[in-house]
Amino acid sequence: MLIHFKSCTKVALDFTFPENIHECLRLTNEFRQLPKKHKAREDKLENFLKLLSKINEKRNKCGTISECEI
Repeated sequence: MLIHFKSCTKVALDFTFPENIHECLRLTNEFRQLPKKHKAREDKLENFLKLLSKINEKRNKCGTISECEI
């Protein structure tokens, strides 16, 4: 159970489907545009790299992401 005391955006890699990759990339780019000392600009890049790693892993198993069954 998660309790958020303040509004936030969280992308959980366990629940990221291939059809949502573009939205994850869009959010990552929004976070990058925040000022360096902004509260919401935490370690988002690490999550982005994990996402790319999962995409690459899936691509290696299937050939391309579009060929994979969801």
